Amino acid sequence: MLLLLAACNADYKGPVSADGLYIGSSPPTRADVVVELVDANGRGVSDWTGGEVSISIDDDELAHTKRTWDQVAAEQPVVVLVDIAVDDSSVLTSYRSFLTRLVDGLDDDQPLTILTFGETVDVHRASTRNADLIATAIDELNDSADGPTNLHDGVIDGLATWDDQLEPDGAIRRGVLVVLTDGGTSPSDSTLEQVRTAAEGRAVMGVALGRPGGLDDVATHGLFEAKEAADLPPLADDVATALQELQDAIVFASWCNTDGDKTGALAVDFARGTLKGSLEENMELIDVPAVWGASGVIPEEVQTHSARISDGYMYVGGGDEDGSTWYAPLRDDGRVGSWRPGQAIDSGEETRFHVADGWAYAVNGGDAYRGEIVDGAPQGWTIMLAPGATNALRSHGGRLYSITRDDIWVTELDNGDPTGWTLAGEYPEELAGGYVGGAFVGDRVVAVGSWRSGADSDWTTRAYAADVNADGSLGDFDTYALPAFMGLWLNVDAVGDELVVLPGDDADSSDILVGDGVGGWSVAGSFSAARTYYATAVEGDRLFILGGRAADEPTDELLYSELVDGTLSLSCTP
Repeated sequence: MLLLLAACNADYKGPVSADGLYIGSSPPTRADVVVELVDANGRGVSDWTGGEVSISIDDDELAHTKRTWDQVAAEQPVVVLVDIAVDDSSVLTSYRSFLTRLVDGLDDDQPLTILTFGETVDVHRASTRNADLIATAIDELNDSADGPTNLHDGVIDGLATWDDQLEPDGAIRRGVLVVLTDGGTSPSDSTLEQVRTAAEGRAVMGVALGRPGGLDDVATHGLFEAKEAADLPPLADDVATALQELQDAIVFASWCNTDGDKTGALAVDFARGTLKGSLEENMELIDVPAVWGASGVIPEEVQTHSARISDGYMYVGGGDEDGSTWYAPLRDDGRVGSWRPGQAIDSGEETRFHVADGWAYAVNGGDAYRGEIVDGAPQGWTIMLAPGATNALRSHGGRLYSITRDDIWVTELDNGDPTGWTLAGEYPEELAGGYVGGAFVGDRVVAVGSWRSGADSDWTTRAYAADVNADGSLGDFDTYALPAFMGLWLNVDAVGDELVVLPGDDADSSDILVGDGVGGWSVAGSFSAARTYYATAVEGDRLFILGGRAADEPTDELLYSELVDGTLSLSCTP
């Protein structure tokens, strides 16, 4: 996030920030200006109803579109910091009632983290959207902290723990820290100014049972006081309302980068008052007719790995003889949020990884595993029946399919567990020493294989397509030629009703082909540099490419494009 310097009239003041701007050579199609409106005391205001907004760079006005909070994919995590250095167990009972009522007043998918503190800060419940896990964590709160409450240091350490939990790279800064304390405090080496610096624009709310104990200085976005334990739970309704108002106080404006190169200072003007900001260094928006836009990066430079998208999360697994798994929330605008580690797979190189219907699957030769997805995380890997030398795992009609270089296998699933693999169909020819990928286009499976026979120049890529029968077996395969050799680490995925074949190692070109599943092919776009050993994933009309090697160098790039009418491009529609 790029912070802008802010100046304003008496009604409103900063912060103003630009989120999504690219500095350098990355080719964006859209940039977002994010404005949080706060009053002179730093409290969020929600009475701005969306008057006129203008955006300009060096007085050159840019066409833009305003977006509401619901239209942007930006997480606003709620982190609760609970003071457990208490002498009276009834205080913790009151805390539990307050938190239960607070959670009931939040959106069902609101991410919540619970930290506890006395002299030190500990993670009581890592970030989760799972209501059952949150309820259990609230029930398990206890007064195990030793020593007095150190409020200022506790808030600073709580914010640092927030960063470690939610965004190791520090990109997700927006959110609310709710400090719940009985008001007790002790001398602190940290000053109030250091607390404010640690917050870096994040809202801090205070909830005090008894005397505020310095919390009124720390709580930049509201202080709620209860004199008696019985008065605390009803305050949860007011806090939940205040959290919603903070969301309402954030205004987004977007513009498409279609007017050529832009360099200079950014200004944002509102009809009610003016907020202006400029970067400390020149801002450069590079206008490149790009097929691929940056979605973020993956956690490691990996190759020969797999990626899938399911239930709002992106998953990466396997590769480089490493069974690591990672997951991150996928935002509506195509960017990923914070990556978090899942449980590693006890397997090695070229592990095929797949996620569907709340379960993750991994296959490496004769080794196969399944793990349940709990609150987004793949975990609890156990041995499952192996389908053979899988090149791609795909699911269709509630069944799991293993696409190998010779044939395709299928199994029914019983609560995520394969009940028994059977041969679904066998290709009409052998892919000697080759590689194959595949995907489902409607009720038709298409496997695309590449192999070499004879001299180095004898390269072949063919597609084999068959209809899926009601029992999961496959009909007769049709064979189709492709207009080019697509390489030995090609990638195959389905974007909507179209099959996308992406080139791999030693491919004839960097062109990406789109097929209709019945033999028709066209060029949808290309890579700017040859890519090998990467992974693909699909969500809606978007196609993502992850890691591997670009121009023969390892990369952690995560790029995306949109397939519309058979052409890969980037949309400027917010």
